[in-house]
Amino acid sequence: MNIKIFIVIVILAFIVLIGYAYYNFTIWSPNPKDLSPVRSDGATDRLWNELSATSSNGTWRASVDDQQGHLNVQHFGTTGAPDGPPTRVATRVVSVLISPDNTKLVYMSRRENDFTSFDMFVSPLPLNSSPRVIDYSRFRSGSISPVAISPDSRSLIFGKSNEFGITALWIVELDDPDSISIQLTNRGVRKTSDWIPGTDPAGFVPPPVDRDSIMFDGSLMRWSVKGVEYSVEIPN
Repeated sequence: MNIKIFIVIVILAFIVLIGYAYYNFTIWSPNPKDLSPVRSDGATDRLWNELSATSSNGTWRASVDDQQGHLNVQHFGTTGAPDGPPTRVATRVVSVLISPDNTKLVYMSRRENDFTSFDMFVSPLPLNSSPRVIDYSRFRSGSISPVAISPDSRSLIFGKSNEFGITALWIVELDDPDSISIQLTNRGVRKTSDWIPGTDPAGFVPPPVDRDSIMFDGSLMRWSVKGVEYSVEIPN
């Protein structure tokens, strides 16, 4: 092969490689709503991600403002005007929640250079200390997504897909850094030998597919999927 042609091919390959890396890790960010866990059986039920949240008293607003997933938080005074410029809290964020008591910010962010792994964090409001990873060891594998914060603001309910592609609801305390997650739904649910792809395994309880369907009734969290109502008891 002519040495000049070889050099041109090498240069072109290098340019393509640089362009690919830049496209994947700098410019392009997947649609956050496509980052939620989907059961590997191909069913359509899925969790979702919220890109903005406002505290119940209107004093805090958090939003993901661009394709890089920059999470900005801003405080508003009693007149409704912002007290100052927004504070950038994190990057690669794909979901955000504010607790009912307006004292906690929960968000999920994608790990750097990895579109399939996520971590969840809790940060106090006001932003006067560093965010803390929530129960980190539990999220090394599988997909996760915040679902709701309990009415007392003490616990986070979230969805997590296991290695079998089964999405279950879990709960973890937000105030206790040593809290261990507890599985609420689909304990023991498996895909048996007679399972048909595209269908739910026996005993499967689908997670909520939108936040508007969720309501709390005493110790119960209720939601509906495709017209069917489900509930789970939230432990104290």
